[in-house]
This record gives sequence, structure tokens and C-alpha cells, in this order.
Amino acid sequence: MTSVQADIATLSTLNKRFIHNFVTNDVSSHNAILHPLFRTIDTQGGHMDRASYLEEWATVLTLVS
Repeated sequence: MTSVQADIATLSTLNKRFIHNFVTNDVSSHNAILHPLFRTIDTQGGHMDRASYLEEWATVLTLVS
């Protein structure tokens, strides 16, 4: 397996885990795959730190379910 193939396999596995976390609302597993310095930028340009993102992610998914 080449380096590129290994990278693609790693990203594919990570993407599957992200989707599983979203569908099952597995906040703990989602937390484990985020970088410690994770930040997100929303569609309006607002910034959110890791803790706020995880709190919103869990709450919004719970409300939608």
C-alpha cells in the first residue's frame, strides 16, 4: 500500500466514524476524534471553540432526534 493509499484509507475510516457519531449522537466518540485545539467557523463567519462546538453538537442532535 502506498502512502497515498494509506492516507485515503485513514480518511475513509475517520469519515465513517464521524458519520456514525452523527447518526448515533455519540458525543464521546466524536470528542475523541477532534484535535485538542479544534475550532469551527460557521456559515456566518462566527468562530466556536471545541467545548462550545461539542456542547452545541450534542444539544442540537438531541433536539432534532
